[in-house]
Amino acid sequence: MSIVLDTAERHWSMTESETAINERMTSLQSQGVIRGSVVSVPAELTADTVWTFLAAVRLGAVFMPTPPSPTSHQQAMIDQHQS
Repeated sequence: MSIVLDTAERHWSMTESETAINERMTSLQSQGVIRGSVVSVPAELTADTVWTFLAAVRLGAVFMPTPPSPTSHQQAMIDQHQS
């Protein structure tokens, strides 16, 4: 799969996109993310969120977007899924 991303701030070529995704995959793996893990990420509209989503999917993990400032109830649910 070839990914090209354009935002108001920057353009990522296919090569740059793949590099960013692979770097994020390495980071997630070093944190113990494996197939079936839940990767909880604040759902901000940024390139980092895109790279994390694609890296999690490639690792077979579940991407769980969360509000940037979760309520205490939402944080408890996030913590439960990360245990």
